[in-house]
Amino acid sequence: MRKKLFSILALLLIVSGAWAKTVYFTNSQGWTEVKVYYWGGNGPECSAFPGNPMAWVGHNNYDQLVYSATIPNDVTGIIFSGKDADENLNKTKDITENIDDGNRWYLGDYNSNESKWEFGYTTDLNISTYYVYGDVNNWTENSIYKLQPNTETAGEYLLHGVALEANTYIKVHSSETTKKWYPDGSNYKINTAGIYSIYFRPNGNNAWGDTYYFTAVKNDVINVNVTMAEEGYGTYYNSKYDAKLPAGVTAKIVTAADNNGKLTYRTIATGDDNSKSSANTVPAGTAVLLQGTSGNLTLSMPSLNKPSTNYLHGSDVITTTSGGNTFYKLSYQENYTESDKIIGWYWGAANGGIFTSDANKAWLALPTSGARAFFDLSDSDEKTGISATRIETNDNWYSIDGRRLTGKPSQRGVYINNGKKLIIK
Repeated sequence: MRKKLFSILALLLIVSGAWAKTVYFTNSQGWTEVKVYYWGGNGPECSAFPGNPMAWVGHNNYDQLVYSATIPNDVTGIIFSGKDADENLNKTKDITENIDDGNRWYLGDYNSNESKWEFGYTTDLNISTYYVYGDVNNWTENSIYKLQPNTETAGEYLLHGVALEANTYIKVHSSETTKKWYPDGSNYKINTAGIYSIYFRPNGNNAWGDTYYFTAVKNDVINVNVTMAEEGYGTYYNSKYDAKLPAGVTAKIVTAADNNGKLTYRTIATGDDNSKSSANTVPAGTAVLLQGTSGNLTLSMPSLNKPSTNYLHGSDVITTTSGGNTFYKLSYQENYTESDKIIGWYWGAANGGIFTSDANKAWLALPTSGARAFFDLSDSDEKTGISATRIETNDNWYSIDGRRLTGKPSQRGVYINNGKKLIIK
């Protein structure tokens, strides 16, 4: 029993990161089924040799695949291994020194006497980042999109849902100091306007014999995943195309804000409403507050008109906020705990100043300066404009529908005090 409890404790520490570290391996020989085997220490035991699978994380400056794995912090030895094109298992010599967090090992010469590979290590990861430059006619870079590693195909990058115009050209550019361009010496032409999925593999060998490729596949309709917070709220924005909501999700815009802290919401689409296409679809260029469960939005070419008044704004790329004088993001309060966290519109920077927003996310922009620091979401209603409350340093109390009270209430009920819901019994 005591041994079992210790094993459980060790596992929890690994998961929490207290006893864990990350190691990296450069797969310069194009192995498949890349794994790491480790031994020693007090953490959870490794699977039998060849060990645990490693995750592909990107390419280095030489277009070689880099893998990572999390291992117990106090292991005393590791071995990297993988299969070659003939399905033979290859492995490094035993690595028993410099097993530090963040180190990256690479292969040296093959030692035929021991049937093992020599190795070296470095503290420099050199992980490349690849971007698609949209419309490079005359070398103007109008749109830049970051490619994501394809977790299902090692060595491949992809990007779904890119709206491209006809007779434009796209190209891939690396983040390295060498500033590599793909294709080399030419551009990739888009002949037909539409929504595309882009697939890219840098030059580099692997066990399948695949090297470089770059292609764009047209998809008139494509799905993108939107993840909600546990309270069932999220935001979304896309300037290029309409977004059909999944069942159980509602999209709202903010049409007004008053000095009493009230936001007026209007529902513009509901995933459960199939009476007509506009009833369950968010128009392109409309920033929305989503309410419901996580799911896929179905994107299509724009055909709907966006609302004329909306205090929610967004961007297709990472950008600084605009569209008003006081800016808010959907988040939890600072220094929250799991027992008292409240999701809502909070200042994204000091005093509601400009902050950086993620791509395809919405922010709230109010036209007035010095507006409230916090707007509650939990009881918002687009019909009545139930008030949102402010986190205040003084002892202000509000009813659940947003009415400010003269002091601490004496009747039983649910109230808001300093941005927190409290129950008076």
